[in-house]
Amino acid sequence: GQKMYPKYQPVHAALLAPGQILFHNLRVMLGVIAALNILLLYLLAREMYDRKTALLGAAFCLLSPLFLIQSGTFLPYASSFLFNLLFALFFVKSLKGDSKIYPIVAGLALGVGAFSRPLTTLLFALPFIAYSLYLVSGQEVAKYIKKFGLLVVAVLPFLALIAAYNYYMTGSPTQFPFVAYEPLDRFGFGIKRMAPFAPPYVYNISAA
Repeated sequence: GQKMYPKYQPVHAALLAPGQILFHNLRVMLGVIAALNILLLYLLAREMYDRKTALLGAAFCLLSPLFLIQSGTFLPYASSFLFNLLFALFFVKSLKGDSKIYPIVAGLALGVGAFSRPLTTLLFALPFIAYSLYLVSGQEVAKYIKKFGLLVVAVLPFLALIAAYNYYMTGSPTQFPFVAYEPLDRFGFGIKRMAPFAPPYVYNISAA
């Protein structure tokens, strides 16, 4: 018979599951994820700047209509933001501290984020990758190679998991279920379509 598979990655659904199991309400975890995002943003800003700046940043985020809308939907934007913030926080901590735990946690968060929303995570990580290359090219090469090496090692199992998941779902380690379901539902401008049964449309700068 025909093979059925979910269009989206399973990470967000797994995060919502405890709400359904414990409280018979998926929305409970939406609130938990939103609260964790505010907390992580506060901790990241405090790590980079100071407590006053962190409180201000957290308040602005909490009052942002986009944050409130995305946190209240069942789409994985908020949970992706959660893992990206966790990565950023421990990346900064790894630069300021000597604990091996920091780059490992940063790598784990980046790996889960990549499994959840790969392109979003890649775009979020690009500035960190560029800054890492800058630091490695400096005078303290050995110090940063060790830290970033631990981070990369922590990410690698998730890259293998992504490839294995894709292969099981779509028959190709590089083809995500999202793309297999509808190749025209992709990043960028051009002809788009949300689903095979939906009409195509043109997405350009004027429509953005």
